[in-house]
Amino acid sequence: MSVDVSIAEVLEHYGGFVSVPDTGWRAIRCPFHDDKTASGSVNLELGAYRCHACGITGDGIKLIQRQENLDFGGAIEFARSVLGASVEDISPPASKRKPKRSPWSKTLFD
Repeated sequence: MSVDVSIAEVLEHYGGFVSVPDTGWRAIRCPFHDDKTASGSVNLELGAYRCHACGITGDGIKLIQRQENLDFGGAIEFARSVLGASVEDISPPASKRKPKRSPWSKTLFD
């Protein structure tokens, strides 16, 4: 199961986040390399990040894993202890949640 912590909190922790609107992809400076221009993009709705210069992509947990050289469990613990994420904060990102099935889908597709 994939989990996510607020992408905004992760990027803010690493010094690359500036306040952006909650919808759509927005350009930001990448905190993972010496970035003088906005080569990264963040989408708060999807909880996703990508940098067009260095190629780093992922959600909050994946960024923690990469930056801190941690496995999945270590990244979760880092999010809890360093970023103060609670169990409620850690949930599947919107893009990875299972879509709601229509009651009609069972009769049509099963």
